[in-house]
Order: sequence, then structure tokens, then C-alpha cells
Amino acid sequence: MDHRAQLENKKYRNWVRAGLGIKYVKDGLEPFCDHLVNQQHVDILDKVKQKHNLSAVSCGQCDVRTLQPDHVQTKNRQCPLGQTHCNCLHHRGKTSCPNNVCGAIYDEIIRRHASTPPAPYWKNTDAQQWCTEPWSVAKCFINAPGYENKLRATEFDCSGLLHLLIDNIEFHQHIQCIIDGSDAFSRVLQHRNAIFHCNNMEVEDTDIANYIDDMIELLQDDKEIKDRQKPKNAVKKLLELKQEKFVITTTDELEVRRIAMDAIEQKEKNLEQRKVDASNEAGVKIDDSKTQIKEIGSTIKDELAQKRVDMKDDLRKSEIDLKGKLEKREKEIKEAVRMKEVESTETMDKKEMEIKDNLRMVELESKGKLNQKGKETEKHLERKGEDILNQLERKQSAQIQIEAKRNDDITKATADDLMKSSPRDRALQPNYERIRAGTPTRGKKRNVCRWFSKKLSCLRRHKKEETETNGTEYEQRSVEEEDQHVKMKKQETDASTAVHAQHSAAEDQYLQKKNRK
Repeated sequence: MDHRAQLENKKYRNWVRAGLGIKYVKDGLEPFCDHLVNQQHVDILDKVKQKHNLSAVSCGQCDVRTLQPDHVQTKNRQCPLGQTHCNCLHHRGKTSCPNNVCGAIYDEIIRRHASTPPAPYWKNTDAQQWCTEPWSVAKCFINAPGYENKLRATEFDCSGLLHLLIDNIEFHQHIQCIIDGSDAFSRVLQHRNAIFHCNNMEVEDTDIANYIDDMIELLQDDKEIKDRQKPKNAVKKLLELKQEKFVITTTDELEVRRIAMDAIEQKEKNLEQRKVDASNEAGVKIDDSKTQIKEIGSTIKDELAQKRVDMKDDLRKSEIDLKGKLEKREKEIKEAVRMKEVESTETMDKKEMEIKDNLRMVELESKGKLNQKGKETEKHLERKGEDILNQLERKQSAQIQIEAKRNDDITKATADDLMKSSPRDRALQPNYERIRAGTPTRGKKRNVCRWFSKKLSCLRRHKKEETETNGTEYEQRSVEEEDQHVKMKKQETDASTAVHAQHSAAEDQYLQKKNRK
């Protein structure tokens, strides 16, 4: 079946969801099982110390196949602990532990096994590690091969952890429900086998709902499991998984397929081991039975081999599809990034043009405002200058009239005095004429006003030409500065007038002296 069509198959998606549920159950049980295994290992070693009055427990020399247990068979040649194939029944070739440790641990394992009769799976364990590795003891309660080299909870699959909890009678004290074959733990173990031993990798809608409900019930056991964080997290994931709209990623699919492959390999090992066990127990049974066993085993092996090939092909196709999707996605992301860069560049260029246009408009507006302001200031200064010139002309006209009248009076008086004076006094007349010649006349004052007006016009023209030459905007001085400038010019004019007044005072003084004489 094409992989895309397979993903669209609802029953196949149910199978993947069910496989993920088993994975979440395993994740939730790992820390709980690890805690129980370590605690039980300490209890067993303490029992051994008490039994043989030992200060320390240490041994690494014994082999479980040749170990002589502490207990001995009854007179009826039966195991007092109820084990069918116990070492106590075949004492030939068996040796006791030189440290009085391993035989006692052997007995404690049998006492804690929950099956009837007790049947620890000794082929999973190594007696040389019993004193140091807690999981080496715990593996005796997993009734399936394939766990010989596993020593951590994370290395065990969900089936191994469930077997451990179901077949260890001491662990039942930490579980609320009663383990009787119909409990949540037993049901989830059956679901696990049904899921991963399914030939068509399909699960019905009703079955997936029941599977997930049983998984949640297991992880919410009221005694101890429910209050742990890992089971809480697993329950949360299972509730999400229960929704039909749950998104199955390629990673999830590959993970479930890998777990299924491991389960098939485990089943294959289990069948091979059962063949060996059946052969050993049958001994020298008739050849037909052996042939039949071989044929069954060969058939199962062929089916498993074919199933493995099919699953490998599916995995290879899934991997190819995944790589194609990733490459396509990568190209799409690169193209999107490139388009985003182009759009960003265009946006920045457009924004830059807008800013330049705005600056140009602001500059033009500023120039227009400055020119208008300059013209207004220039007109104001012209009006101010004209007013000042008019005032100066009026003052000068009044002053000239006063001086003209005074000069006429002085001239008339002087002429009369000269007619009456002596020759000595007439000699002073040239001095008086020279002094009078230094007195400012109306023509001179008019020249001063013309000079001031001409100077003000030249100053304005010079500033305007300088602004146009340098390419800068023409800026008029403020009204206050021009007023100050006019005041200074006025002060200069007043100073000049004061000089003229001094000359007039000198002339008056001269006339007074003359009158006294």
C-alpha cells in the first residue's frame, strides 16, 4: 500500500495512536518501577543479613544454573516453595554459595513470585550481579526472554515493566487494584500484544477507545502511581491522543513502527526459547512431535521474517517520503526568506524616497517661509528707517530755524556793536567769523541725514548680495536689532548736534564778553 494512502487509512492511524499510548504508559511507569526495584533489593539484602547474621552482603562467584538454594526438597521429593523446576530437586552438580548469600537470595526471589506455582525466569538473570545490581534480581519476574543485558528501567519495554508489576507479589502492595487477570495492568498487557502482534497494523475505532481508557485507568491507580508526576504527564498525553483530530507526525509513526519491530523480534526470541524449552522437556519424545515443532517454528519464523521485510520496506518508504518533504519544506522556507528580503529592500527603498520627498518639501516650505519673513522684515525696517529719517529731518529743520533766527539776531547785534566799538574790538571780528564758520549749517545737517540713509541702503544691499553669493537663504535681522541699530545712529547724530551746540555756546560766550566790555 502506498504510504500516503496508508496514512489516510483511519484504522492505520488508530494503530499508530495505540502504539503511542503504549509508549506513554511505559514513560509513566519507569520511575515507579525503578523505585520499587531498588527498595525491594535493599529489603532482600537485609533479609539475607539477618538470616545468616552477616555484617555485609557480597558475592560474585555463583551461577544460577549450578547454585544450591538454602531450602531443600521434602521427603516427597517436592520443592517446599512450590517451584516446579527448582534446583533443590536436582541437587547433583549443584554447589552452595561460599559466602552464604546467593542461596538465600534465590529463596527470596521464589517467595516473591506471584504465579502459581512460582516460576521465576532464571534465564534473564546473572547471579553474579545479585548483590550489586537491583534490576538483575528484578528481571527474574519478567517471564520472557531478551532482557539478559538490561539493567535500567529505561532499557525495558512496556511489556517487561507490566510483567514485573504483575508477577511480583510484593509490588501488589503498592497497587490499589487486585491483580487477578482482569485488572487494568493485565488488560493493558493484552492490548500491547494485540497492537504489536497485529499483521495488518489496523485497529478499530471501538478498540482504540477501550485501549486508551484502560491505559488511563492504569496510570491513575489510587495507591501510589496517581500522585507521581510522570504518570500525570502520561495521562495528559493519552487524553490528547484520544481525540480523533490528534496530529500524527512522521516521527511518531517511525517510533511506533520501531517499537513494533522490537516486539516482533522479542516474540521471535520467545518462540525460539519455547522451542528449546519444549525440546528439553520432551527429551526423547517421538520424532513426529519434533518434526511438527520444527515445522511450526519454521512457519512462524518465515512469517516473522516476511513481516520484518515488509515493515523494513515500509520504513524505508516512509524515510524517503520524509526526506522529500523535508527538502521541499527547506526550499519553501528559503524561497520565503528570499521573497521577504526582496520585499524588505523594496519597502526600505520606498520609505527612503518618501523621507527624501518629505525633507525636500519641508526644505522648500522653510525656504518660502524664510523668504517671506525676510521680505516682511525688510519692509518693516524700511518703514522704520523712513520714520526715523522723517523725525530727524523735522528735528533738524526746527534746529536750523532756531539757529538761523539766533544767527540773525547775533549778526544784527554784532553789527550794531561794531559800529560803536573801538578799532581793537573790530580786530576781534575775524575770530568771531571763524567761530561762526564752524557752526553747522542747515546744509551740513541735511548732508548728515543723506549720509545715514545712504549707509543704511548700502548695508542692506551688501547683506543680500552676500547671501546670494554663498547659496544660503537671506535672513533679515530682527526688528529689535534694527531698532537698536537706528538708536545707535541716532546717538551719533545727537553727538554731532551736541558738538554744534558747543560751538553755539562758544559763540554766545564770546558775545557776552563783548557786551561786558
